[in-house]
Amino acid sequence: MKVKMMIDTQWNMKPNRAKALMPAKRQLAELVHDAVSLEGIHFTLPEIQTLLDGVTVGGRKLADQQVVLNQARAWRTLFSLIDKKWQGVSFFMM
Repeated sequence: MKVKMMIDTQWNMKPNRAKALMPAKRQLAELVHDAVSLEGIHFTLPEIQTLLDGVTVGGRKLADQQVVLNQARAWRTLFSLIDKKWQGVSFFMM
């Protein structure tokens, strides 16, 4: 199967992993918030940010807080794999 590189026909820009990842890394709390909300765990965005900063949130189940932390770790792992040019994630189109 032949793999060809995606080419931007409008702006004539080359793919840049670092620039593509930057907004996603900045929005980690929002990505985690959306993912855990789908699982029925309703934390507010400030609570998620507090957890990501290493502080537990009072009045919340520890199991739910662990789900939030695991989700953040999953996103960070994905970002790391993309940074390392993991073969399973690419900017190429078949």
